[in-house]
Amino acid sequence: MTDGSVRSLIKRMKKKTVIDFTPHMLRHTYATELHEAGVDIAIIQRLLGHAHVQTTIQTYIHASDETIRESWEQAQSNKKMGRRDK
Repeated sequence: MTDGSVRSLIKRMKKKTVIDFTPHMLRHTYATELHEAGVDIAIIQRLLGHAHVQTTIQTYIHASDETIRESWEQAQSNKKMGRRDK
C-alpha cells in the first residue's frame, strides 16, 4: 500500500468508528504485540526498519499492565523457588 492509500483508509475508518488514531499508532501496536508474542527484539527492529535496537525498545515497545503483572508474578514465583535465571 502507498502512504496515500493508508492515510485514506485510516481517514475512512476514523469517520466510521469515531476512534481517533494514526497510522503511526499502528506501528507501536504491531511492535508491542510482536514483543508480547515472544518475537525476538532484533526481528522487530528489522521489521520496523530501525537502525538501532534501542529505538525499538525505548520508543515502540509498550508493556501492558497485564504483562507487567505477569512478569512480576513470575519473578516472585522464581524468587520463592530460589531461581534467579528468568
